[in-house]
Amino acid sequence: MDLLEYRTSVENNRHPWELARFAVMLRLLNDYLSSPPHHIADIGCGDTFVVNSLANNYPESKFIAVDSAFTDADIHNFKSINKHTDIKLLRSISEISLQKESLDLVLLMDVIEHIEEDKEFVKEIVNQHWISNSTLFLVTVPAYQSLYSAHDKHLLHHRRYNKTNLENTLRNADLEVLDSGYFFSTLVAVRVLQKGMELLFGAKKQEGLANKNYSSSKLGLIKNTLLLDFSLTHAIHQLNIDIPGLSSYAICRKSVQ
Repeated sequence: MDLLEYRTSVENNRHPWELARFAVMLRLLNDYLSSPPHHIADIGCGDTFVVNSLANNYPESKFIAVDSAFTDADIHNFKSINKHTDIKLLRSISEISLQKESLDLVLLMDVIEHIEEDKEFVKEIVNQHWISNSTLFLVTVPAYQSLYSAHDKHLLHHRRYNKTNLENTLRNADLEVLDSGYFFSTLVAVRVLQKGMELLFGAKKQEGLANKNYSSSKLGLIKNTLLLDFSLTHAIHQLNIDIPGLSSYAICRKSVQ
């Protein structure tokens, strides 16, 4: 969850979208990771949900969680509630200090849409000494600029991306795109309807993900529907056919110059 949403939340719930996105992330990574990654960085980590969840899947790994919006209170709070000791909480990539090792995996999960100069931001990461040619990147972003809405403004998004925009941004930041596509196709119609209502009647007051309360049965139903959605569209993606989705992803490695 974005720190802006975390700080304004009153329910402290996990949205089914967050849970489903994490499961999608694992499935995408499983196609490219032959063994558990040893060093993982979640850059733009928000409330540390992803990195803590990953620690449950990779208990022997070491984690770095970076977010420029961290306050001292955030760091103290997340350290106190984190169950895993091998997670370093940092405010800047400049604080990452690996000796002779490099990162195995870098996550940029719905991050670069917040950055005005997105290509330069990614390129700065790619050029760090702890990035090697074998470091794997997973990048996710909100899809389709035509769906830019009050929700994006509330979250301080500069833009949304289609697959081509995302690929070009990453290639211009010296990354080689190994795979890219979309996920959560069923949510496109929902967002189109929301955008239409917004154009007709004006924007409603925006609420964070954690301010939506779901029963356990409804949460499970929505999450499983989204995962079924991904399973179907990802299978079609293997045939080189991309079905539009509300999110886009890319899996990358550093370009060999």
